[in-house]
Amino acid sequence: AQCDSFYERAKTEEGLLFYGFCFEEADGDCEVHVRQGFKDAASLLTHLRAIDVPIQAALKLSQLERVEVHGPASELRKVEAEQSALGEAKFQFFESEAEPLRRASPHAGAHGSDTVVSLCHYYD
Repeated sequence: AQCDSFYERAKTEEGLLFYGFCFEEADGDCEVHVRQGFKDAASLLTHLRAIDVPIQAALKLSQLERVEVHGPASELRKVEAEQSALGEAKFQFFESEAEPLRRASPHAGAHGSDTVVSLCHYYD
């Protein structure tokens, strides 16, 4: 049920490419991984503003282990300039290589023009 409020907000976001929750249960414990992709840094930042209320509720129910942001250096700088933490977890930024392989998609541009940014956060 907690996931539903995130999905409802995400459905209306134009820059969202993919969004999903992954669960791992072991020994009565459950880990939740949230995997998201956005067409650029601006779309990611818009999403973070949109989910502020449900993310604050989630942070009261679980421990946020880490937050990873993946993408080209130019997009990572835009994210870092505006937001570098979620709750108490500081973002870990991972720069993608200069010319990653991309399959044709509605968001494809010229070779090396990738602006896709992904966000992964992990809860225990």
